[in-house]
Amino acid sequence: MQPRARRWPELRAGLIAVAIFLGLLDGCPLPDAAHTRPWNRPLVDVVRPVQRVVLRPFQWVREGVRFSQRWALFAAASQHRYRLEVQGQKADGTWDVLYRAGDPAHRAYADDLEDERVRGAWAPSDRPQERYPDFARWFGRRVLADHPEYTVVRLWFERIVLERGEVRGTGTYLLHVDTPRGSS
Repeated sequence: MQPRARRWPELRAGLIAVAIFLGLLDGCPLPDAAHTRPWNRPLVDVVRPVQRVVLRPFQWVREGVRFSQRWALFAAASQHRYRLEVQGQKADGTWDVLYRAGDPAHRAYADDLEDERVRGAWAPSDRPQERYPDFARWFGRRVLADHPEYTVVRLWFERIVLERGEVRGTGTYLLHVDTPRGSS
């Protein structure tokens, strides 16, 4: 019988092998039923149940520790999409759209806003970048300096949907920042 200290390297090697095997099995990319092609269905139909049975005792690791070998090779964009819109309000209360992302009819300040260094401050999302409010106020003051006819400049995000390759605004807005004339 080997002393305890001599068995540890063999036990450790066995545990590492099990961890590698489980990681490979967990990371095995199997398409869901809707995306399984007929030619690979026989293989997927055999591997999927084996994968579930073998990994079931270790499910607590994934759920409790939030650890998994699954990852997206090509990360997909969120299904919720937004576009930046910049508007100026005149003294009579009417609003003019100066810039709307992706809209060729409203391109004022597009060169500035679409610069990759600046875009990082307002990247379209339902969760603003940390510096978005400061950026929006700064940019609003800049537009007000260029356009004395406006009393307020608004930056906000419109939720959009893509339908057959076309962008359609939904009329739902969020994360608006209004900069009134005279604000600092």
